This record gives sequence, C-alpha cells and structure tokens, in this order.
Amino acid sequence: MPIQHVNRKGAVYYLHEDITTTGKPRYFTSTKKDGKLLDAVPDGFEFYEDPNAQVFCRKILPKHIADQEVKMVKAMMLRNAKTPYVIVDVRKKDIIVYAASNDMKERMAIMDRIGRADEAMLRFLEECLHYSPMFKFALVNEKSREFFAYRWCLLGSIDDWYLLESGSLATLLKKYARHLGAESFFFVLE
Repeated sequence: MPIQHVNRKGAVYYLHEDITTTGKPRYFTSTKKDGKLLDAVPDGFEFYEDPNAQVFCRKILPKHIADQEVKMVKAMMLRNAKTPYVIVDVRKKDIIVYAASNDMKERMAIMDRIGRADEAMLRFLEECLHYSPMFKFALVNEKSREFFAYRWCLLGSIDDWYLLESGSLATLLKKYARHLGAESFFFVLE
C-alpha cells in the first residue's frame, strides 16, 4: 500500500520516487497517484508540512532546537498573542512564528450578515488561511541557549527580518509574544 501523509487541511499526499539524470533517486510528494509510489519513507528522509500545509519529502535535518523550546514558544504565543491562528515551525537553528494574514473576524462578520456563519463555514475559512512569518528566534549559542529575536519587517521595499535583541528564549517571548496579532506589532522595533 502506498505511503501517504494527510496534511492539516485534509489533503492526501503520496510519496513518489523518480530518477535524476545522473541516475540517483529523487523523492517528492504529490496529491496524484500517477508514477512510482513508495510504500515506506526512505531511510534518512521524512515528511515535512510547511506552515501553509504543503507537504514535502526532505532529508532529516540535524536537531539544534529542543522540543521543550518549541513547546514553550507555542504555549506563550497561544496564550499571549492577539490571534489564535499561529503556527510555529523549526528550520535549522531558527524557531519561526507564523500568523494568519487573513482577518477571520472580518470574514466571519461578513458570513454572519449573509446568514452563513456556522461551524462548517468557520472550518472552510480556516482552511483558506495563509500564514506569514512574523517572529523568528534564532539560536546563536547552543551552550548558553541564547537567541536573537527578529520581527518580520513589512515596509514594502524591505521585506526581511529586523533584529530586535538577544537573550534567553523565555525573556524574549515574555517581551514579544503579546504583540503578535496586535497593532503594536508594527511598532515593535526594540
């Protein structure tokens, strides 16, 4: 039976194998069942789902961020952020916090006005959310567990990370988590 991964939106992805021009195997995912399907994930590889629910087959990466650090970021963001639509992702030595860029309150108000604000519509709207990076906590010292905090800069011509400060992950989260989803996010520069 072909191996599959169901993403958070309910789409089924199948694992495929192809051969490169140099004769090496290449692994990829697709929602289609065409081609050579695999019945197991190859050694050294894993399924990876990005914040916008795209699924990939990638090499297993070295682990620099501790599970408890990821749990701490998720808990602080969900408890203190002004939006419930938060996804935390780890990439190498970075913990990246994504927030939905769509305004769910506004969309639900519109659905309510036309009499469509029910559970099914809420689930549909949640599936349509697009997540954008907002904060990044980059591990700079593995021994002392010091992180740099960054905020995504949305000035149009400068779409990039803006360095805020360094410190322990707990200290940085206490200072910045409350700004996610709030207007104050746009004024957080230090």
